[in-house]
Amino acid sequence: MDLAGRSRIHYLWDQTLRAEVVNANLLQAPKGPWEEYAGKAAPPSGFSTGVEFDRERIDAALRTAN
Repeated sequence: MDLAGRSRIHYLWDQTLRAEVVNANLLQAPKGPWEEYAGKAAPPSGFSTGVEFDRERIDAALRTAN
């Protein structure tokens, strides 16, 4: 993290995840900082597998207990 508490990682591509599973889990999760991302998980442009997380999503995940 930087001094402002943000991740220094700009993008993370998890090739073990499936976007449809991540989206289903986010849509069923209780309200939280991830709510705005529900249904939006997708692989990077030009690819068909995995899920790309940008810095905003990484920072939102770091703010949660899980």
